[in-house]
Amino acid sequence: MQSDTSSASIESAPQSLALAPADSTSVPTPVSVYFLCIKITNRDFKESLKDQSSEDYKKLRDEVTQLLEDVYISEPHDYAGISAMTFSKGSVVANTTVMFKTTEIHPSKVKKQFLSYVKKNPPQKLELNISYTEAGGNSVGVPGWAIALLVLASLILFFLILLIIILLVYWCYKRRQYGFVNMSEDPNISVQVNQGADIPMYTTHSHFESPNGKPYVSKPLCIHTLHPVI
Repeated sequence: MQSDTSSASIESAPQSLALAPADSTSVPTPVSVYFLCIKITNRDFKESLKDQSSEDYKKLRDEVTQLLEDVYISEPHDYAGISAMTFSKGSVVANTTVMFKTTEIHPSKVKKQFLSYVKKNPPQKLELNISYTEAGGNSVGVPGWAIALLVLASLILFFLILLIIILLVYWCYKRRQYGFVNMSEDPNISVQVNQGADIPMYTTHSHFESPNGKPYVSKPLCIHTLHPVI
């Protein structure tokens, strides 16, 4: 399907990443990530474009990837390719994520370079409307600290949930281990409880046996009266 009227839109939002170098002693290479939404009107959206293993998805992805490589291959900041790509309706919108090995490139430059290239070198297989892109403003990039804060909050929430689960499991284990004891099922507990049953309790009327075998008898108290001598 070919159309004389075509449209394209591009939105860019940078994120800061870091690529790990091959040598662990080297400093990681900073990477900027930009989201590009390119609307393609000479293609009809199919459900198979949602399946990344389908032939339709692979074919269209290769075409968009080649276009972006042609646009940014001369970029002095080293174009690092595409990290993700999905397709959605209208007619077909290619939602791509492109990377550059720098944190100094601005979203407006990414957009300007894309427009400049497709004006001079219209793609043969993909029809794009440049005027629609020029009418739109630059999107505001998401700051790196906001992304880092969101990731940190997600990690904290994850560990809190994990801690709650661990505490619940520990509480259930302790309750099961030190719960109610059924004395009828464990005879040893009954024996330990009744070990002192043969020891008589002390009362005020208890009979005390003296060491010589004679019962202890309380002697009456003798009161002596002293008479003065005159």
